[in-house]
Amino acid sequence: MDIWLDVDTGVDDAQALLLAFSSSSLNVRGVSCVAGNGTVDNVVKATAKILDVVNADKNVLFCRGISQPMIEPLRVCPQIHGVDSLGDLDPPLQVSFRKVENKSAVECMLDFLRSLESSITVVALGPLSNIAALYQIAPELCSSKIDKIFWMGGSRQAGGNASAWSEANAAYDPEAAHVVLSSDLPVYMYTWDMYLRVGFQKTELQDWGLVQNMRDIVHGGSENALAEEMSTTAVTSVRLLLRDMEHFKIEEALIGDAAVIASLICPDSVKWEKHHVAVELQGSRTRGMTVCDLRPEVYPPDEPKLPENVYVAVDLDASALKECFVKTVLFQKKINQNTHTHTQ
Repeated sequence: MDIWLDVDTGVDDAQALLLAFSSSSLNVRGVSCVAGNGTVDNVVKATAKILDVVNADKNVLFCRGISQPMIEPLRVCPQIHGVDSLGDLDPPLQVSFRKVENKSAVECMLDFLRSLESSITVVALGPLSNIAALYQIAPELCSSKIDKIFWMGGSRQAGGNASAWSEANAAYDPEAAHVVLSSDLPVYMYTWDMYLRVGFQKTELQDWGLVQNMRDIVHGGSENALAEEMSTTAVTSVRLLLRDMEHFKIEEALIGDAAVIASLICPDSVKWEKHHVAVELQGSRTRGMTVCDLRPEVYPPDEPKLPENVYVAVDLDASALKECFVKTVLFQKKINQNTHTHTQ
């Protein structure tokens, strides 16, 4: 499957990038960056480091995207993802000198879509600023060349994280989310409800023999902290998982964004239902909320149901998604970590 990744790389996006480039089922054609977990410049630097970890082919388009939401003031969260957006690992991942396209992400995506003979799947893991701008400029092109959009964003019933009722990727640019969700594009919304259900326990990493001294590997120790045959991709993934456990003083690290990628590789692992979803743009306490109409029946004088417009993730097989990640990333061996090439 050919995919385009739109990311606001923090620790969770990094795990998704590691999985996407490690999977033989996915062919990543381009990566665009957007402000979200960090400023767009920080996101570009963090993304480049992860692309180097996976030895991503230099032919993969790599673009700097929109730096500001449509209306909402820019918000970033270094308290969650670190000042460098990659958890402030010590030692940090190596600085990347990977080339960024001269054109903006939206311009790159426009040119890319025009060059396609078939369609592509877009996977958006941050605020929808880039995707909304793309659609507003060329709606017909998007409708003809974008097969599906998978968005890690919004919430069905679990409330939010940025506020009581708004999930961060919706809250950070509500107008962009509104543009995309009210478009004619097939949008698959992998919600905050699902994000919270897929993660790894500290004891699992220990039981699998991945970690012998967790504190050493988080801080770059090399005394048999990881099995010697593990790839750089696997080591990076484990370091990020353990960083979250240490940083938040928790026993389980979630891989929400990576689970979206896993759902593409194992499509039967997620159940989708089509509902009408609207983005709240006005409420002082609910701005950015994705309002899913889950009413089974409606009778006058109640407000009628509007047409179903978004496929919403309503259930998943956490074990299957985790197994996909384990086999593809955590148990990746050094001998298999070759440069990831992509068809053009």
